[in-house]
Amino acid sequence: PTHHLDFQCMKFLQLFITVLAITAFSLVVVYYRIPPNPDDKENVAATRSLEPSVADTPLARPAEQTGATLCTEPPEVVQAHWKHCGLTAAVGRNLLGKGKPKKKRGNTGKKEPKGGSSSASLAIQLLKECRDPTSGTFVWWLNYGTEVCQHPPLGVAYLEPQLESENVKITPTITNELAGVVKITARLLDKGHYTLKVWKCVELPQHGTQREGEVPGCDSLLLQHEISVHDHPSKENAHRCNASDNLAGRWVKLDASKCRPPYCTGSLATIQSTEGWVYTPFDCYFHLLDRDETWSCMHNKWLMVWGDSTMQDTLRNFVEGLLGERNWMAISASEVSTNVIYEWLPMEERSMDHTFQRNDSEGLTALQKQQKVRVSMVWNGHPEKRGKYMGLATYRNSTYQEQIKAAFDTKTHKAPDIVIIHSGMHDVRSAFSDTEIMNNLDFAVELWGSLRSGFTTPYIWRTSGAWAGQLRPPLKNERIKRLSEAFVNRISELNGKLFANIIPYWTITWPWHWDNSCSDGMHYGLSGMRLEQKKQKLNLDHTGIHSFVDRMTGMMMLNLACELWR
Repeated sequence: PTHHLDFQCMKFLQLFITVLAITAFSLVVVYYRIPPNPDDKENVAATRSLEPSVADTPLARPAEQTGATLCTEPPEVVQAHWKHCGLTAAVGRNLLGKGKPKKKRGNTGKKEPKGGSSSASLAIQLLKECRDPTSGTFVWWLNYGTEVCQHPPLGVAYLEPQLESENVKITPTITNELAGVVKITARLLDKGHYTLKVWKCVELPQHGTQREGEVPGCDSLLLQHEISVHDHPSKENAHRCNASDNLAGRWVKLDASKCRPPYCTGSLATIQSTEGWVYTPFDCYFHLLDRDETWSCMHNKWLMVWGDSTMQDTLRNFVEGLLGERNWMAISASEVSTNVIYEWLPMEERSMDHTFQRNDSEGLTALQKQQKVRVSMVWNGHPEKRGKYMGLATYRNSTYQEQIKAAFDTKTHKAPDIVIIHSGMHDVRSAFSDTEIMNNLDFAVELWGSLRSGFTTPYIWRTSGAWAGQLRPPLKNERIKRLSEAFVNRISELNGKLFANIIPYWTITWPWHWDNSCSDGMHYGLSGMRLEQKKQKLNLDHTGIHSFVDRMTGMMMLNLACELWR
């Protein structure tokens, strides 16, 4: 009996240990996963592998209809995730591009990875989707990382969202919140079936090496999600864009050459959009001016731009496409010698100053033949004419300062009627840190303000474009985006005291940066010999590189100028 009792006790002890082990294992599993909200079972997608097949992606489902406040605040499932990781729900904190975030961590007992995240362990999970029916704003909350309570290090791997339908291309806003939670936001005002794709992009670190298994590129599809929009907020009250409107928007494909409100007025032929694509802001639309309207608006005006080669392309398309000046480079040697402000560089085209007399077609009236416009370009990639990679630091150069001051003549009280300013590409490729670049911006803002003292010349800021095609992974698109946003935020703090408006070139170019159909990688407005050279270098077929993206940007510049001069 004694031995039998000992045997029974041993069996009971073994059973107890087994139950205890199973319970402990279950607790560990629960601990390392996001606690689900029972009310959200239908809206919480299963964790996806790194490269899911199309058949394995979530099917389209109606978005939760919520108010604007509820839609933009983190849903309960996200807040539960943050609480599990020992974090406070700091809703307004945005960690995008600020390096590895310093935050409290749950007691996982694991160390942070030192390098880039491992491809084998990356996953993305759609936590919640909601829509504000009033504004048409969709919000997708995602969890992305190598561990539940970790955020993948930025600068090595980052995410690119792609959102489009058959007739709409849009630039979503993506922000990294706390503990690997990603929020993607977009306004979908047009009916249709949209596809949201999230791509993982890997860049080479500064020293030119990468972790084992990490291949530079943007070909890893992390998520594909389908969205159906059956209704949309009314745009019946949409108006023609004025100088103070927010120009954030999307590309819409219309029937060939048929512009109509609330998308645009005029003819798509003026921007060479043969397939019907036009950029239209969410709350207004542009009028696509024809040749006569352009000259009537620009007559006796002085347009000046300060920028890099991407601005040169926009200016060239403006002169050739909108003004119709096909031989604008054929300037005489005597004119170069008498140019008192800027030297004309026929090969580099980096700085120029020229007054164009209308001569774009036969049959012009006497008044039309008298129409003229002055156009100037000042290279700001470097103080020297053939230099580069200085960006905003160029404005610290005393010789360069005297050059641009010459445009604002206090004696004759002559100054440009409008100045378009851009910087970014050469800042990103410079040796300056983000902090130094922002300090350079502050210096430039003070200089721009002092130059305009006593004049009414409006300034327009144009953001940087997205680098495209083969140049996407290694050239730090994430940093360009981060700095562009920082520039806009700093400029917006001026409350319109210096800049009349901002042209969102990043938003305009992003939907077309996936390949080289509209860009050689950096330039969306190539023409002439430069275009032919790039076509050969990129092995492009006869379709070449479409120019309507950059021509649309020039049309936006023209619209703003004409509105400001009314």
